[in-house]
Amino acid sequence: MDAEMASESGPALIKQLASCNQGSRGRALRVLLKTWLPTQLNLSDDDMRKLWKGLFYCMWHADKAPAQAQLIDRLSSLLHNLHLPLAV
Repeated sequence: MDAEMASESGPALIKQLASCNQGSRGRALRVLLKTWLPTQLNLSDDDMRKLWKGLFYCMWHADKAPAQAQLIDRLSSLLHNLHLPLAV
């Protein structure tokens, strides 16, 4: 299933981040963090806004503090692996 999602475009993955289904959000986040986002050299401002909105709703659906803390740890650890234009 992850290989299937990896072939999807960024906007499709970003849309899955806002899914009500926890499994869909988890798979989309895993693919986004491990394969799609690290391969992007730069993103347009519009795509960055869409990514931010998808991550916002991903956090919104993680409605318990421990789940939100774990998600924040996963996202913050990614900053060290991104290309400089995306990390700042």
